[in-house]
Amino acid sequence: MVVDDGERVRGLLIDFDHAIKTDKSRLAIAERTGTLPFMSICNLQNSKVQRSELDDWESILYVVCWLGVHGVNRDEQVAYQQEIDAMCKDDEYYKPPLAKWEAGTFDDVAIAKKNDLEGDESFNDRVLQYFQEGAAYDELKDMARSLRLALFENPELGLLYSG
Repeated sequence: MVVDDGERVRGLLIDFDHAIKTDKSRLAIAERTGTLPFMSICNLQNSKVQRSELDDWESILYVVCWLGVHGVNRDEQVAYQQEIDAMCKDDEYYKPPLAKWEAGTFDDVAIAKKNDLEGDESFNDRVLQYFQEGAAYDELKDMARSLRLALFENPELGLLYSG
């Protein structure tokens, strides 16, 4: 749930139906759960690596990017969709930003996300440049940059986590 009260954007993300206790004795989840645009790369690839909080943080990164591009309130989302519909009508080959995050096989989506997140330049060119305009969206861009760096370019995580 996201609320824009005119002064600032506030939000709450809850998914307690898939919450798990995070202790050392838990087993890896055998099934893939989630919505394609927000699933971690490891989850999409059905990796044997045990899911962790890092997968949740990666999902938050995708939610932030999705809201940044599509808009945080209904009016912005409708306006965005109308703009995309018009572009698709004019150019049958046009693909909206993040379209590859929601279509195709699990592997297709994982590859698209890896390509979009592989470095600052790719992330800026393929994701951040499509964020909506405004101060609140600049804050979302900063959050997305920080999350990407912390997850994908963090020497402390090393080989522990690569998406």
